[in-house]
Amino acid sequence: MNSKTILQADSSKDDPRDIAFFASGDITIYASLPIEDVIAVVAAALQIPPFTLDTSGRWEEVEVYTSRCLGLEFMLCTIKPAKYAESEFEYGVSIFTRTNFKYDGTEREIDVAPYCAYLLGVDQRLRVTAGPA
Repeated sequence: MNSKTILQADSSKDDPRDIAFFASGDITIYASLPIEDVIAVVAAALQIPPFTLDTSGRWEEVEVYTSRCLGLEFMLCTIKPAKYAESEFEYGVSIFTRTNFKYDGTEREIDVAPYCAYLLGVDQRLRVTAGPA
């Protein structure tokens, strides 16, 4: 170690418990509510900041609403009217980690969909399933 080096790590001595985790998940919501109400219900149930319309240009032909909280991005959009009931719509929520770390095969994924679906399922106006439709 030279005089300008303050700390030098030896990667062979890294703690094996220091694993990079990232979260992701997909949720399908069926509801007769308009999307404006659904985004408010979802934000309140998950206790995240309000959704805003994404104007970044990342999405074509669909309006996507996003919310970011604690390194996670939540995206919500209307998928289509539900197949079996004309009065219900199908909405999709995708969640993923917004962070910059090197994916090197040692990272582990946490599926947050079941937990978020549980929180959303408390509201009787929504029918929720973890995973895409």
